[in-house]
Amino acid sequence: MEAVKLQLTTHMASISTSQSIRLSSDIMKKMNAIARIPEVSAVMKDMREQMAMCADAEDSIEDALRDDGEEREAAFQVQKVLEDLKLWNQL
Repeated sequence: MEAVKLQLTTHMASISTSQSIRLSSDIMKKMNAIARIPEVSAVMKDMREQMAMCADAEDSIEDALRDDGEEREAAFQVQKVLEDLKLWNQL
């Protein structure tokens, strides 16, 4: 009698697990349809390409507009501020 009870309990657990897996599968299908993963992937790929092109253009513009004198002056000003901060902290 105990063996039959154990078999029924195991069978009920199996049915419950099966239903849960089926429900999870249905939910995942619906989420995939909502998210439209292939479309999002294509848009993300296009966005990466556009960002790379913008980065290349930005680098080209920076190279064209860069002035060595400005860089030296900027480095000098940064060093000056750092030295002022060092003196300020020593007080």
